[in-house]
Amino acid sequence: MWNTDNDPIGITTRGAGVGSITWQEGKYFRGNLNYSVTINSNHEISKRYLYHLLLEMQSEIQALCTFDGIPALNAGNLKEMQIPIPCPNNPKKSLAIQAEIVRILDKFDTLTTSISEGLPREIELRQKQYEYYRDLLLSFPKPDIAHG
Repeated sequence: MWNTDNDPIGITTRGAGVGSITWQEGKYFRGNLNYSVTINSNHEISKRYLYHLLLEMQSEIQALCTFDGIPALNAGNLKEMQIPIPCPNNPKKSLAIQAEIVRILDKFDTLTTSISEGLPREIELRQKQYEYYRDLLLSFPKPDIAHG
């Protein structure tokens, strides 16, 4: 069952993760503790650009949250945020700039994700390599020790 389609950006509205930005593509169920971020049709802005921008603005979003009782984010406060768009008077140029920003940030995201996922395996392999060489280097014949 799903309640949203092609509405990938979400912002957590309640609880410990309040103000967190999420990206989920395709059809899925967005719970009631998560706002869907939609783009007004009269604005030329890429969804992926907006996602990266909101990640950068996450501390500002979290500053809008209240922490009395259960942490919460009010939609009204969120809607007042100003979203910077490059070259707002030139939509074609703006979308080209946004696409380049997204290309660069997605590439960094892919690199950091692959590194963080591969890092535990890399650490494990380095540990085995260390143990192999340690055992090899420290397994020389022991001299006979004369007692006595």
